[in-house]
Formats: sequence, structure tokens, C-alpha cells
Amino acid sequence: MWLGVWLPVAIILAIALRWSPCYPIPPAQKLPLLGSLYLLAPPLLGWLSTRQGTTLSDYGVGWDGSTGRSLLLGLIGGVAGVIGLYWGQQILGWTTPIQPLTCRREWGRVLGVTLAIGLGVSWVEELVFRGYLVTQLQQTYTPWLAAILASAILLCCIWCGRDETPFPNCRGCG
Repeated sequence: MWLGVWLPVAIILAIALRWSPCYPIPPAQKLPLLGSLYLLAPPLLGWLSTRQGTTLSDYGVGWDGSTGRSLLLGLIGGVAGVIGLYWGQQILGWTTPIQPLTCRREWGRVLGVTLAIGLGVSWVEELVFRGYLVTQLQQTYTPWLAAILASAILLCCIWCGRDETPFPNCRGCG
């Protein structure tokens, strides 16, 4: 079903981007293809859940006070972690200083776009891999095994086929 909905979009994008399937896809062409998949996943899962008589909350998508607090704490922890890692690398001399943006408007735009992309991508990945996929795998496997399998599938989707993968055994996946 995923392929049937996404493939026509992917074909149109591949033609528009002049991508040749005989060659590895460059990152500039990969982003629009993956972006279209990320935009199609939530409505497709919403449609699928209504057909199955479930809701997106059955896949872990819900909103209440604890979700908002968790999101805020996660954002604060993530930003603090990135800043701490950067400062630590600066102290050790592993990185060069970042060139400051000259305009406050640039800061707002860069932070806004980065936050929107980061939250959107992570939300879709949680919905698909931790929500839908784990729910489907739990129909056959134990919850622990379903979580491990979903994590392994996500790992292969992210790292497999790359030359710089930190997991040597993962090279055969892609």
C-alpha cells in the first residue's frame, strides 16, 4: 500500500529532478523524495487507522499535558546537549568556531526551519516506526522483540548503503 501511494509521487519527482536509477542518488535529490514520503505517511496512516477501526492514539499519537512537558524537556535537553558537545569540542580544539549570523532575522529563520524539520521528521519516524510498525509486529512477536525489530529496520533505513556506516554488518542491507 505504501509503495502504491508513494511510487507515483516518487516517479514524478525523480523525473523532475532528472534522477537516473542507475546511479547513486545524491543528497540534493534524496531530500525531496524522502520529504514526499514523510508528508504522505501521516495522512496514509490516518486513513489506514480509520479503515481498521482504530485511531492514531493507538499508534502513540496523542496530546495531553504530559506530552507537552515531555516535548519541552526533550527540546531543552537536546539543545543543552548540542551546545555542551559543541563547547566541549571547542575546548579540545576539534572544531572551528561557527561564523555568527549577521542578522537577527537569519537566526529566527534558521532556528524556525531547523525546529520545524526536526520536530516533523522525528514525529513521523515515531509514528511510523515506534507506533504503526511496533503495533503490527506485536501481533506476531513479543513486545521486546517487536521493539528490537522496529529499531533494526529504522537503523537500516538510516545507515544501510552508506560508506561511513558505523555498523560493519549493516553494509549488506543496502
